[in-house]
Amino acid sequence: MKKHIQQKGFMLLLSILVSSLALAIGATVLHITLKQLQLAGISKSSEISIHAADAGIECLRYWDISDDTKFNINENVTNTSCFGKTASEESGASSPIGSGDEQRYKWEWTSGTGLNAQTVCTNASIYKIAGEDKKMLDTNKVCKAGYTCTVIKSRGYNKKCSSLSETGTVEREFTIVY
Repeated sequence: MKKHIQQKGFMLLLSILVSSLALAIGATVLHITLKQLQLAGISKSSEISIHAADAGIECLRYWDISDDTKFNINENVTNTSCFGKTASEESGASSPIGSGDEQRYKWEWTSGTGLNAQTVCTNASIYKIAGEDKKMLDTNKVCKAGYTCTVIKSRGYNKKCSSLSETGTVEREFTIVY
């Protein structure tokens, strides 16, 4: 005659272990998914800021190259229009530019179309330096005597100019020297 050992509760313990394992795996997958969504949002904001900064560089560079009188040293600066908007000039557009003087501009414009449209801010500066064998601002380049050198800096933001102090604002900057 065989004796039967009762194993009451074994199935309950096994099901609790399997359920706990499934819950842990599910929570881990959820955590990874949420982090990926957060990183995708940051990446998108960074990309928008990069494009806004690049647009500012290209705008000032376009006007500097296509209108050789626009940013000349010792001349008054005229309005600068890009993205279908006239820039709000931030530093003395009515006064002549001196060698090394900063001329700052700010544009608020719409990037993208339809549901992807987003208003962004671009702050750009242009410096003209008369060649005096001197270092050009905070770059490692020297403007040689007899030349006029240009430094353009542009900062792009993923938000409106009035919202730059908000959480989640991403700033990217480009500088070109020629």
